[in-house]
Amino acid sequence: MARDAKAQVEFDPAAVSSYRLIGYDNRAISDDEFESDSVDAGEIGAGHEVTALYEVELTQGVEPGDAIGAATVRWESVATGEIDEAVATLTAADPAGDGSEQLALSSTVADLAQFLKGAGPMAERDVDLAQLAARAADLEEAGVEGAAELSGLIQLAQHTDG
Repeated sequence: MARDAKAQVEFDPAAVSSYRLIGYDNRAISDDEFESDSVDAGEIGAGHEVTALYEVELTQGVEPGDAIGAATVRWESVATGEIDEAVATLTAADPAGDGSEQLALSSTVADLAQFLKGAGPMAERDVDLAQLAARAADLEEAGVEGAAELSGLIQLAQHTDG
């Protein structure tokens, strides 16, 4: 179990021309705050997971598998009180690849949130609630956990929007 867990993603400017964190607007902390063990960054309870989605534009020439940055997680061990840190290299995915079903679910949730917010990149795309409903239905048919709940939320949004 951890206390004051915090995550930071750093992109290599030679590989990433621009990026945007989707959501977590109220939990952002500066680089200095990330390094400070005295800054409260929230709690992640035992058995819980956190997902951060970034919209990333890669620079020309970046190939699938190339390193594009690093993700660092810092936390205080409840058992020992010591600060631990883990770092993972981020690599470019194959844009022609399907990705995981969980990523597809997460991106559909993010797209729905952006659609409902009426701002950001979703407002600039030709994606509507019917397309989001179709994506959620495909995920539900594949048995992806959480897809049925997402389908219900999209249906609710369709009734509210219409």
